Amino acid sequence: MSRRAAVLALATALFSSAALPAGATTGGYDLPEAGVYLEGIGVDHRARAVYVSATNRDGTIYRGELGSGALSVWVGPRAGDNGRGIAVDDAGRVYVAGGPSAEVRVFDRHGSLLAEL
Repeated sequence: MSRRAAVLALATALFSSAALPAGATTGGYDLPEAGVYLEGIGVDHRARAVYVSATNRDGTIYRGELGSGALSVWVGPRAGDNGRGIAVDDAGRVYVAGGPSAEVRVFDRHGSLLAEL
């Protein structure tokens, strides 16, 4: 398991342990491409989803099902975007902080952009 996958597995376990049955583990996650620098991690316990931002992929956000071991592109790249921190609220809205761009993008659970602040 790569270092990035190990860090993601640990963070996911910390954020999602309350949603897993006793004795279950989250394992690691494989990225769909090499050279991705992970930054933020958000967990939607109701949808059993984990969201991960990549600082070097123009705002690309990856999504995976808790425990599935695989991530896929959920929101594709857009020039000038940057994803750093991620938070998920109780309604399943995903907030992505842009770091140096000082913007926040808000998505619904399905990946539709709701707002850019």
